[in-house]
Amino acid sequence: MEIKIFMYKFLQSLDKLHARGIIHRDLKPGNLLVKSCNDFMIIDFGISDFYLPYRKFCNKIGTRNFKAPEQLLLLKGFDYKIDIWAAGLIFAEMFFQKYPFWKPEEDIVILENIYNMVGAAKFSNYLKKIGGTSAFDFMKNPSKGQNFESYFEREANDEIMNNLEDKKNGIDLIKKMLDIDPNSRYSAEECLTHPFFKSIKK
Repeated sequence: MEIKIFMYKFLQSLDKLHARGIIHRDLKPGNLLVKSCNDFMIIDFGISDFYLPYRKFCNKIGTRNFKAPEQLLLLKGFDYKIDIWAAGLIFAEMFFQKYPFWKPEEDIVILENIYNMVGAAKFSNYLKKIGGTSAFDFMKNPSKGQNFESYFEREANDEIMNNLEDKKNGIDLIKKMLDIDPNSRYSAEECLTHPFFKSIKK
């Protein structure tokens, strides 16, 4: 229940931040000061910025293993959804007790992790959508990432998976937050209405 409360409060904070036009751009556990699930602060706004449509941002800043696919693929026109991606990884770390969820290796390694998670079809379709003209070497293995749910089932041991509260809705919310396509990735406002939080007193 503590994870559920924390994530609800965290997403409320992001919703308020985004409503004011601000993208944090470097969300990660190290930029959260947590006293309890109800008492925490988001810190280090050093590279945060205001979102403006069609504005081009630098992709070289931020923490590599929390960067969204659009940053790793060097797209310039990203928005608030990069914060949702990072928040989804933070959620997955807590949900599956896997720290770090991905090691901070080279960009290409993180992209391969994303490929394995979302699956070959979704990854390929997104590359086509953004006008990607070449495939990565890791895409030669089509057997990886066949199913998002099974990917997470593999990431956690049986004891964790058997004791997770509301496992199905939790995995579904993580899936919505880690959609490779930012246009279909949930916003903070949409996350707050997800069934995973139905037991939270609003």
